[in-house]
Amino acid sequence: GGGGGGGGGGAGGGDDPMSPELTRAGSVVGTPCFIAPEQAAGAEIDERADVYALGAILYNLLVGHPPHWDSTEHSAERLLDAARRAPPTPPGQLVPRTPADLRAIVERAMAHDREARFATAVQMAEELRRLEAGQLLRSREYSAGERFVRWVRRHRAAVSVGSAAIVVVAIVGAISVQQIVARERETRRALAESQLEQGRQLLVDGEVRRRGAGRAAG
Repeated sequence: GGGGGGGGGGAGGGDDPMSPELTRAGSVVGTPCFIAPEQAAGAEIDERADVYALGAILYNLLVGHPPHWDSTEHSAERLLDAARRAPPTPPGQLVPRTPADLRAIVERAMAHDREARFATAVQMAEELRRLEAGQLLRSREYSAGERFVRWVRRHRAAVSVGSAAIVVVAIVGAISVQQIVARERETRRALAESQLEQGRQLLVDGEVRRRGAGRAAG
């Protein structure tokens, strides 16, 4: 009889995606969880079917189970039908913390339309190398914020020096302004004291003249 829900379909060992019982269904040979939609449909295949299989292996490593394993019965017929009909649940929905770049590579490799996949396994390997090196991928678009963060990460030392330089310039600038303000205050104070001294001298001179004039008049 056929198993239900998450049970093992109509084949013994159906809970094992690599079980020999799941390697053949009609004219299709292969493990259903890892074969491309066009292969599941019995169409001619090319290297992009291998790319799909590589993406499915990465998918399995990321989420802990093969494609479609979470959404259909574990029988060859149901798994092949699921592969033909639609892409598997996106890894980001199953494991939200999956890095966006790695999700992008997996989803491109497993694109339902083979025209959207990497053309060859070599192209996929090159993209994985870019991921490992922390470079921008060709498989996704980046926001300006993401590009800035990537740039900072790759030029962390230069950014640190640049930030320190900006801080130093700001501090020096603030000190210079303070010094200018202090000198201006000192100049004003000296000028005020000079004017006050001149005023005092004028008063003294005036008093001397008055006294001299008084003596002359007497």
